Parts: sequence; C-alpha cells; structure tokens
Amino acid sequence: MNQGRTVFSQLVDFLPTYQFQICVDRYQGNRYVKDFSCWDQFLCLAFAQLTYRESLRDIEACLRAQQPKLYHMGFRGQVSRNTLAHANEHRDWRIYADFAQVLIAAARDLDRHIGRAVPGVESATLARVRPFSYKNYSNAPIAIDGYQAAPDEQLSSDYNEVGENYFATIGIPLISGRDFNRTDDENAPLVAVVNETMAAKYWPGKDPLGQRLQVKDRWMQVVGVAKNSNYRTKLEEPKPFFYVPLRQNFSVQNAFLIRTQQSTASMMSILANEIHALDPNLGPLDTITLQEQVDRMSFTQRLAVTLLALFGGMALFLAAIGLYAVMSYAVSQSTRELGLRMALGAGASDLLRLVISRGLLLTAGGIVIGATAALLLTRLMGNLLYKVSPRDPLAFASAFAIMTIVALLACFLPAWRATRIDPVRALRS
Repeated sequence: MNQGRTVFSQLVDFLPTYQFQICVDRYQGNRYVKDFSCWDQFLCLAFAQLTYRESLRDIEACLRAQQPKLYHMGFRGQVSRNTLAHANEHRDWRIYADFAQVLIAAARDLDRHIGRAVPGVESATLARVRPFSYKNYSNAPIAIDGYQAAPDEQLSSDYNEVGENYFATIGIPLISGRDFNRTDDENAPLVAVVNETMAAKYWPGKDPLGQRLQVKDRWMQVVGVAKNSNYRTKLEEPKPFFYVPLRQNFSVQNAFLIRTQQSTASMMSILANEIHALDPNLGPLDTITLQEQVDRMSFTQRLAVTLLALFGGMALFLAAIGLYAVMSYAVSQSTRELGLRMALGAGASDLLRLVISRGLLLTAGGIVIGATAALLLTRLMGNLLYKVSPRDPLAFASAFAIMTIVALLACFLPAWRATRIDPVRALRS
C-alpha cells in the first residue's frame, strides 16, 4: 500500500496559493468564516472534477472515505454536504473565475514559450483528448439551425476541445475556413470546426461556413471544415465530428501535442529543460509518439493479422510438402514411362518440363477452387482490413504469384530426379 503523499496533494502543490489568496481578498471571500475556507471549497470542487463526482452527496461520501488523509491533502476545515452547499450558494463565484484566469494565463505562457522558443518544435497545441487514446471524447446532444430532424432521430455528436494550431500539429487538412486562433477566447463569439461528414449530413448543398449549431444550450458558428480523420481506430467509419476552441471550453486535464522531426528522447530532454526554466517544480509526464499511440489502439487488429499470416504460411508450407510428396510418388510410379521417353530421344529438359507441367496442373486446380472460395468468404473478414478491399485484385494476384512460385519449387526436385533416371535400368525393371 502506498504510504507516501497522494497524487492530489502533489498536484495541489503546483497551484499558486498566493494568487488564489489575492482573488479571495479581492472579494472578501473568507470574511466571517471560521471553518471551511475558500481554499477548502476550491479543493472540494477540484477533487470532484478530477474524480468525476456527480453530486454533493457523492463528494461528501468520497472525502469521508479519505478522512485520515484530508489534512495531508490540504484540507483544514471539516467537509460536509451542508457546508459545501452553503458555500456554493453564498460565496462570490468571481473568486474562482479570477483564479481560473490566472491558471489559464500560466498555461498560455507555457504554450507560447514552448511553441515559439524551443528548437526543433514545428508547432505545438493543447487538446483535451489526443487521437487514438483510451480517453473518451466529449459527447452532447446538438441542434442544427435549419436542419429538420426525423421523428426518431436523436442528434448528438462527439467533439474535442483543442487549441490553436491543432490541425497543423496533427496533420488534418482544412478544406475551407480557418483554424482556431488566440482571439477565440471566453470573450469572443463561440465558434466550431466541423468535419466533412458532419458538413455533408447537416448542410447538404450549402456552404457550412457561417452556419450555426447548438451544443449544451450554446449556439456556435461554424468557421471551418476539416477533412475526415480517424479518432479512435483506423477501422472506424466516417462519422460527424466537430472541434471547439479550448479557450472557450477550458479543461483542467489536457494533452500537450508537439510536431517535431527530432527523436522522442532528445525532445524529452529539451522539454524538461524548458519547463524547469519556467518552474523548477514542474516536469513533463510520460511522452508517446502518435504512431505508438496508433499501434496501441490497433494491437488487436495487428495480432489478428499476424495470426492469420502465420496460419496462412503454415498452410502454404503444408501444401508445398503435399505437392512435393505427390510429385515424388508420381515420378517413382512413372519410372518405366520416363525411361522409355528418354530411350526414344526425349531430353532432360523435356522430362523436366513434363513433370513440372503435371505439378502446375494440380496447382492450377487448387488455385481455381481456393480463389472461388476466397471470393465468397473474404467479405467475412472485411472488418479486419484497412484501406484494402476484401476482393483486392493486387492481393489475389500476389497470392497467385506466391502459390505458383512455391509450386515450382515443390515440383523442381522430383522433376530433377526424373532427369537422372537411367533408361536402360528403368526398362529392365
């Protein structure tokens, strides 16, 4: 069991408590407060956000389960449901709004510093969810201005909260419109970027730029259309998806994405030095390349393909052995015929061609039967294929070529042995 400090208390250490106290004093938040200060209230709300608590009762039950550790987590007052409800109702919300702006400004300074000053960084951005990760995208019911939904149609869509330069960093082209910028903040009109599928579904035959959609009772204007992309796996079908600016939908848990040509190890060292220069108490967590993330999410498919290739190779090997055995037996049974042919003037090349042609005739029959069965059955494995049709002509041509080469190799040794037959001895036997 872990006897050290909790992760929550270590995270709290990074918060600028001096700046928080300035926000509290600005609105006299702790006036007449004997117990359960504004800091205690903030810790309760932060703990609820990080642990996905859904109600005051849920927050209280979870914190009481950690009662022996509350002091070490930073709490000084007694946490109860009534006390927290009273604080949420009567204390000035601007305390936490101002402190949020302090944290946002610090995050922006870090983003601006790394994105512009670090050598080797082509672009950098933030996102609540990175592509191909195990974290779930945000999802909400939506309403489209001017779109008449069917009676049984429930409009909803996944979306991601991203920073500026997200599309350039990830490599998703913008078909039309613009990317998010730094002015798309909490003081600017709400905007969104939709993907091709969403634009074609809800605004067919129209220019989606300037159109409006509603998310969580907030109307947003479409300012860009991005190309369709994969969000979870490479096998998913195109679906409606949109993006909103992180500055207008702030999240406390974001991924920092960097586009660079340098290796992961060298970039980790550079990032650690830059972050320590801003704050010695901070440091980068685990890093992973996008390709590594894709490999993790597609491990099941890659394992299935590997096993399929392994079994296919074993089947090909067994077929080659079987063809070799059949041709060897056929040559041994045709010794007198082959000897007679040689006595009548047939050369070694003639016998070689004769035996190989018989083997290829057997192979051709098997290929015809196998190709017919494959054309009928490959549709069952369509969900394991990426950017390849179940009836891809190149795949079938490659299989035909491989089978022919293996058949030639399997028939060559028996055919070569046939050319070494002594016609006199064969006729006497």
